[in-house]
Amino acid sequence: QTPRQVLKHYPFSKADSIQVDLYSSGKSIPLNRKQTIELAENFYNLRKPAEAKSVRVTLGCYEPEYKVHFFRKSAEIAWLGLSLACRDFKSNLSSDYFENYCDETFERLEKYFEKFE
Repeated sequence: QTPRQVLKHYPFSKADSIQVDLYSSGKSIPLNRKQTIELAENFYNLRKPAEAKSVRVTLGCYEPEYKVHFFRKSAEIAWLGLSLACRDFKSNLSSDYFENYCDETFERLEKYFEKFE
């Protein structure tokens, strides 16, 4: 999908700002347009189709390193906490967004978020 197409997906389609919290440093980073597009591409282009029977092995833990907040008019409309080391997440979004995430997806998200450390 093109950058314009990935931004049509919720919550990117409704958010007017996105912020990433880094638990390791306590920093909160507002995303610029380029960073937002890259995050959206990671969310939507890296998901494998359900037919691929992709595998995500969770390690039975949840220790989030990152939390993504989606805001519209200063009100939070969605959030996603990512525990990349544990290959797990918590969110107020429908689990349909993440049902096809596999280890490769988490590895690419890890590379994306490392840029902020």
